Amino acid sequence: MSMHHQFVQENPSSVFLAAAVLALGSLTGCHHRCEVLPVSITVDTNGNDFLEPGQPGSVEPSLNYKNVASGNEGCPISDPCPAVASMSRMISDFTGPLGGQYTVLDQTASYSIPIGDTRSCVSTGDCYSVLVTAPVGRPVLHWDTMLTEGALEPETPATNWVFPLNASALAPACSITSYGAQWTLHVGHSFSDVDAASGFYPFIEKLLHNGITSGCGSGAYCPAAGILREQMSVFLLKSNHEAGFAPPACIGVFQDVPCPGPFADWIEEVVNEGIIDPCGSQEFCPATVVTRRDMAAWLIKAELGRAYVPPPATGIFADVPVTDPSAPWIEFLYRTDITAGCGTQPLRYCPDDPNTRAQMAVFLGRTFHFTF
Repeated sequence: MSMHHQFVQENPSSVFLAAAVLALGSLTGCHHRCEVLPVSITVDTNGNDFLEPGQPGSVEPSLNYKNVASGNEGCPISDPCPAVASMSRMISDFTGPLGGQYTVLDQTASYSIPIGDTRSCVSTGDCYSVLVTAPVGRPVLHWDTMLTEGALEPETPATNWVFPLNASALAPACSITSYGAQWTLHVGHSFSDVDAASGFYPFIEKLLHNGITSGCGSGAYCPAAGILREQMSVFLLKSNHEAGFAPPACIGVFQDVPCPGPFADWIEEVVNEGIIDPCGSQEFCPATVVTRRDMAAWLIKAELGRAYVPPPATGIFADVPVTDPSAPWIEFLYRTDITAGCGTQPLRYCPDDPNTRAQMAVFLGRTFHFTF
């Protein structure tokens, strides 16, 4: 027996009040609100999660359908949300920087979403398709487009669920409010020296899209070049904080780092945060090339904090013995799928090889979970 039912039995005078409150709830409809909300978007162009200039791309949003408790609007407690939200949506706008051409090849997409679930248009086999082109070159280095799906204001719910007191008819189910969305879609082939067939390609594009790097100059990325310690201080702090992060002004801690200088603020902050250690007494060695060994500890300290201690090494890599002080850090990268090493049969890590800019893109992208 419920508490409410027991209360009514013990207090007969309250029956009329309880019935009036229940009837008023049925009249004003303050119980259900059925909403479809945008969650995320995937782009598929030749297996990449971004658009490619001159190639049609499938655009695949995901939507969530849920029953939301409503305070002042909705439909009566006796009318549930429909079990499945079935709908078609459309692209109402597709734009980007001047100099690019933005074409919608398939303007509509269909969705069928069980309540309490998230589904993309892939589940119905009916998604959008778009094409971006540029007559000459790229309009901008970091080329993003904006796709508007559906209306940006919620659709007006039906109001036929409101009935006078003692009405015998009720609407069979609540109406569904579906919200539109604006999606940002990245356009690839940003750097002239990055092979689109390379496994590094999508990771390099993610670094650009997330504001971590703009390349090495003149539209190039220099994927085979080694990373210097001074450069890595910038990449790690931007990745760990945000692209717009600005470190405090330097005070002149290191003899080999001029203050003020282009890297001084970043170097002093990355040391203050315990991510990178100095290379000697009052020295940072800013122009020293970073090794793959260095990267292991730096990545983990940036993500998990200077106090984190990885589990002891077990001897995963043939070229990194368990007695190597870097072994626990390196093996942590392997166990967390940040690296697969540099070779197999036997499995190797190549700890003393220079860490290239291409490899850095993968390390940073997997550690900090960069997306488009």
